[in-house]
Amino acid sequence: MHVCKSAEFERLARDNMDALYTRAMRIARTAPQAEALVQSTFSHAYSRFDSYDYSIGFRDWLFKILEMKSLKKNGERMQRSK
Repeated sequence: MHVCKSAEFERLARDNMDALYTRAMRIARTAPQAEALVQSTFSHAYSRFDSYDYSIGFRDWLFKILEMKSLKKNGERMQRSK
C-alpha cells in the first residue's frame, strides 16, 4: 500500500477506534473477545483499503466488517459445539 494511503488508513482507524471497540464490546461481551474482534476488523480493513469506496463512511464500513467477522466467529463456535 502506498505510504499516503497507509497514513490515511492510520488516521481514519485512530479516529474510529473507540467507536469500533464500543460496538465490539456490545457484540462480544468480554474485553479479550472484543479486542480480538477489533484487531481482526482492522487487519481485514487494512488489507482491503485499496478498494475502499469513499462514498461509504469509514466508520460504517468498519462496522460492517466487524459484524461480518462476528457472524463468522459465531458460526464457527456453533459448528464446534455440534
